[in-house]
Amino acid sequence: MALRLRRLDHVGYGYAIYQGQALVATGKGAINTLSHVFDAEAIGALKGLQKALTLPSNADTQRWLCIDSTSVICCKRANASDTSQWAFLESHRLIDRHAVNIRWSPGHQGITGNEAADSLADAGAKSDIVDPGPTAQPTISGIGSIARSLAHNVTSGWWRKNEPTLSGGYRKWQLDYALKEPMELKLSRPTLHRLLALRSRHSDFEAYHKTFQA
Repeated sequence: MALRLRRLDHVGYGYAIYQGQALVATGKGAINTLSHVFDAEAIGALKGLQKALTLPSNADTQRWLCIDSTSVICCKRANASDTSQWAFLESHRLIDRHAVNIRWSPGHQGITGNEAADSLADAGAKSDIVDPGPTAQPTISGIGSIARSLAHNVTSGWWRKNEPTLSGGYRKWQLDYALKEPMELKLSRPTLHRLLALRSRHSDFEAYHKTFQA
């Protein structure tokens, strides 16, 4: 079974199930728009596995779940992620019960199953048909993206409002407002001291001395 995902308006998934070289079943669908491709890969792999387990097979049949995302494979084997956790936990249960093997299947390599699943994922995203239940719910990663975007908009708006009130000495550097640790803090203390002095003009500069001599 091969799996490929594409992001359009919805996030779509697709799967193709093979017995030997014969294509025996396919499936596709979409998940909530507040989600990521990672979620679709997790859910699509589960949907494909569930379908494969309903097909006729021999007692000695070996089942392989082929996925092109190493991060999804890691979570399928153990340590389910917080986002789409329900899909990973159900996969764990089925994988353990039916002794399913997992294999990495690199994408964009002309692998027949991947190409088929890729087309199905496109069709699933375009169909806007979302299965009921957890699949239709926003995911943690999708909600997190919205939260980060809102926080960025708030801080950016605050900076646009307050940056003009700074002195010309600061504004000429055209500094952005960032919450992450700036690269400058990795400098040595003497170097950082001189950089801060240069940017703030609060040090041994002619303009600084003139200001305090006035």
